[in-house]
Amino acid sequence: MSRRIGVGERRARLAVRHRLASESGAAAVTDVADALVALHSTDPATVYLSVAARQREPDFPAIERALYEERTLVRILGMRRTIFVVPRDLVAVVHASTTRAIAAEQRRRLTRTLEDYGGIADAGEWLRRVEAACLRVVGERGEVFGADVSAEVPELRTQILMNEGKKYEGLLNLTTRVLFLLSIIWDFGVFTQAYLVTGELGNRDEYNLGIYAYDRAFTMPPSYGVGSALALILTVILLIITVGYVRASVRQGAIR
Repeated sequence: MSRRIGVGERRARLAVRHRLASESGAAAVTDVADALVALHSTDPATVYLSVAARQREPDFPAIERALYEERTLVRILGMRRTIFVVPRDLVAVVHASTTRAIAAEQRRRLTRTLEDYGGIADAGEWLRRVEAACLRVVGERGEVFGADVSAEVPELRTQILMNEGKKYEGLLNLTTRVLFLLSIIWDFGVFTQAYLVTGELGNRDEYNLGIYAYDRAFTMPPSYGVGSALALILTVILLIITVGYVRASVRQGAIR
């Protein structure tokens, strides 16, 4: 005999499954990730907010240990070029199903940009050489900032004039593009680097908006409201940048 499940019951079941119901609160950080499959992580603070909403007793140091020491949770680029945190057992699945395809597309776009706008004849070989140099620096020095890598790999400081003569012309800095491509493959993380290199959040004068939001939300005494507001502001900024990027890509024929 069939039984109809109404909207209210469906939502209640999801609340239990996603650890949002009080009786289904998770004990461990990894239990939250397992229940949701993946945690949105484009803004670093989002992971902490997602876990805090689902743990019986939020444990922020445990989240940091899982991400940066035990590596039971791993940041990886997933669908729609979005950063997610997934359980370690799912990293290979996400990488094979999604990340590798994104990396191939981003490599094609960057190679075409180097050839069409940078005047680099064999852009594919040039890019492979620069990538190898970047990986060598990271391998020798461990967690480093993009500026540190570009100081030792001068090709990263190459700037390409895009859309010359048009009102939206601008310089493209290759540091961001190359390191982004490597991050898809090797899981670089700017926030992870900033935290691990210093062992702390560091000097407030050197904060970016993401680290400042984390500091306000999770440094004792925590201020979740301010952290959430800053995360929303950062999301709006990223949305504006994304719209501008898409419009520019359409104009130059990268997107049809």
